Amino acid sequence: PNCMGYLLRELLKHKVVEAKLFAESLIPLPSPSGEKERLEAIVAAHMLMAHTEDAGWSVVWPAIQQDARFGQDVISRVSYEFARHADSIGQKLTEEQVGNLYLWIVHQYPYAEDPKYEGFHSVGSREMIADFRNSLLRHLKERGTNQACEAIRRIADKLPESKLVKETLLEAQDIARRKTWFPPQPDDILKMARSQKVRLVQNGDQLLDV
Repeated sequence: PNCMGYLLRELLKHKVVEAKLFAESLIPLPSPSGEKERLEAIVAAHMLMAHTEDAGWSVVWPAIQQDARFGQDVISRVSYEFARHADSIGQKLTEEQVGNLYLWIVHQYPYAEDPKYEGFHSVGSREMIADFRNSLLRHLKERGTNQACEAIRRIADKLPESKLVKETLLEAQDIARRKTWFPPQPDDILKMARSQKVRLVQNGDQLLDV
């Protein structure tokens, strides 16, 4: 199965449609019980998440939701590849999907159980998963959209005890305001200065106000 994964990686990078369909066919519901078939499904899910434009989400996510152990094995592999760069996965998903994945990982790997080390140490699988989980939340914040803010607000409702999520929501709202603000042009300001009857209209809401 791991050799199959290396071949799938190259085919999916070249956007070979048949390879994507083949990988998806290896992830049935419920998850396979045989050792070889189960490992093939885990490898296929990893490759789909990492190397397809939609992360194979319509197939991978239901399998993760239905079988927590299967999901843990998949996320462990994905985290090993993208521990601090979850945006490589997140950018393929909607804000709601990123939020759902983050919540699932928090449920499976709570912050309270994160390993704590001092000084130099070998980074293990659990620490990589924590890094991937945290990177997902940062990615959501940095998208700077109202949808991202709504997704983080929903996370905050699910995790009311999390100070980190509340702080992240405030930062996300600030980023969203900056990215969605369109400053008036100098010519517009001069026109308004010349006449009190002139109004600046940049969107439908401002037009209704006028």
